Amino acid sequence: VKVSRDEAVDIKSYDLPAPLALTWAYLTEPGLRPGWMPDVLRIDESTSDGRRGTGTRNHCVHGKDAVLEEILDWRPFDYYTIEKSLPMPFLKPLRVTFELEETSNGTRVTESWAHSRGFGQRIAYGMLMRKVAGSMAQGQELLRTALAAAAGAPPPTEP
Repeated sequence: VKVSRDEAVDIKSYDLPAPLALTWAYLTEPGLRPGWMPDVLRIDESTSDGRRGTGTRNHCVHGKDAVLEEILDWRPFDYYTIEKSLPMPFLKPLRVTFELEETSNGTRVTESWAHSRGFGQRIAYGMLMRKVAGSMAQGQELLRTALAAAAGAPPPTEP
């Protein structure tokens, strides 16, 4: 299950200063994510067999709100796809595929986002992205810094 380029309504790519396996861990392990995701207090994980993978559900606690995530596809260290249900009226669940690619300086992450069809969903998604754009950018910078420290590299500098 992958969000294809044809169905993606938004594609974001960014480079991170750490090897593939370490980047995968920081993106997927519930204990590491609150350290770099703004406003996330904790992530409660529920698995059917005790192993993270397809079917795992996460309850991402953001103060009084929560984001529910379900892993739809899990291919370590290539990609994973999740479905996100957000506490936003009228917005149906979103699908996001995170693809990881090794680079000479670390890992490139490409996020492909898709929403349900329809004008209302397009409007609701646009409102969501305007609301969380700053938080997402801050999260990427915090993730870069955390990964640089974990990989033993100097912290990233502004271009």
